Amino acid sequence: MLSKIDLKLQKSQLTLKVLEIISEEPGIWNNKIAKKLKINRKTIDYLVKKLIDLGLIYGREDGSKRKLFLKLDSKYFNNS
Repeated sequence: MLSKIDLKLQKSQLTLKVLEIISEEPGIWNNKIAKKLKINRKTIDYLVKKLIDLGLIYGREDGSKRKLFLKLDSKYFNNS
């Protein structure tokens, strides 16, 4: 399973950058990531959904925002 995740992540430097930002700023939300990277929020929405589906991050609702956090118990973080 880990090798599949690695292959998917290696295909996108932007995906890795999003993961890095979430690790540096736990609780950040999509719009703030989009502004930091100066890219379309819909692109971030797509990448965040992909990372949630892979089990690498999770979102916690806080009012109208979904704050994002690394899922540190993921095999990816424990084996890398």
